[in-house]
Amino acid sequence: MAAEGSKKKNEVPASRMGLCVAIVVFEIIGLFFMCIGSPYDQIKITADDWRVPKDLCYSVWGTKRCGASNPLAWHDAAFYARCGVFEATLKAAAAFSIISLFSFVIGASAALLMACKCVVSKVPVVLILLFGVITSAVPFAAIAGLYHNSQCKTRFKDVGKYQPGFPFFVVSWCMAVTSFILICFA
Repeated sequence: MAAEGSKKKNEVPASRMGLCVAIVVFEIIGLFFMCIGSPYDQIKITADDWRVPKDLCYSVWGTKRCGASNPLAWHDAAFYARCGVFEATLKAAAAFSIISLFSFVIGASAALLMACKCVVSKVPVVLILLFGVITSAVPFAAIAGLYHNSQCKTRFKDVGKYQPGFPFFVVSWCMAVTSFILICFA
């Protein structure tokens, strides 16, 4: 009888294991979208009357002519001298996209360990996934802030439009939020 009770105590409930596996899947999807969204263009300049040439695209890794095959070669020192907050914000988004990549890997690993009953308490996993939610929110929030707020005497909303990298960041953040909500129920 005692052996049966101890066996049941060490078993992982099926619902908790299922939620942990779902968290691992959501974390991997979030990692995938963050990896893909980072090098893609975030904002494209479409207006002719702005201070920079038309058809420039900004990613978190730099500025370039729009298009997948164009290198990150365009750099206007005078523009960045006038608008230092722009370059600093893009660098912050790049840094946090790297940090969030690591948080997705650690979050998926922690959820997997929790599913295998290697982690007794879910508090560390909750904290790891909360860190992932915060770090994955910064890249898309920085881009949205550049787009909607007045930077360098203009709003990018008036002279440009979002590009494919931005929705990838948003989807990545949604996956982190979903993982965090699921771990609260595990």
